[in-house]
Amino acid sequence: VKVFAATRYPVDINIQPTHWEFVIEIENFGQTPAMDVEFMVEASRVPAQDPDAFMFPRIDNPPSHGTISIPARGGGGSIPMKVTLEDLRRIERGEIKLFISAHIVYRDIFPGTPAHETQVCMNLVLTGDPLAHRGPFRYSAHSKYNHST
Repeated sequence: VKVFAATRYPVDINIQPTHWEFVIEIENFGQTPAMDVEFMVEASRVPAQDPDAFMFPRIDNPPSHGTISIPARGGGGSIPMKVTLEDLRRIERGEIKLFISAHIVYRDIFPGTPAHETQVCMNLVLTGDPLAHRGPFRYSAHSKYNHST
């Protein structure tokens, strides 16, 4: 299962945006379904002076919302995470760092195989004025929370 972040932009480019929506896209590139898929996504705002305050969201004890299956060559996306213009201005002023992250756990269809885990975490980096550019973002991978088993 591959995971990546995507940004949804305002539909009408003549409207000044007040927020952007970020989603985590999950794709199963395998030839068998991913079973018992659980995932958690989060947009975390932490003080820029203390990026170690970031706590990666883990599935260890989540409220049970059930699991899903992802068919072979299938995929889907998370619920959008809203990032406001004020969030971006706070990043610009050096007040906060904003992390887009996901924790995914799933099993293969083969009996007895251990669970697989994927962690993805990206720091949202501004590349320009949010109101002057349609896509003023890039992602910088977190040094600790990007791996798959």
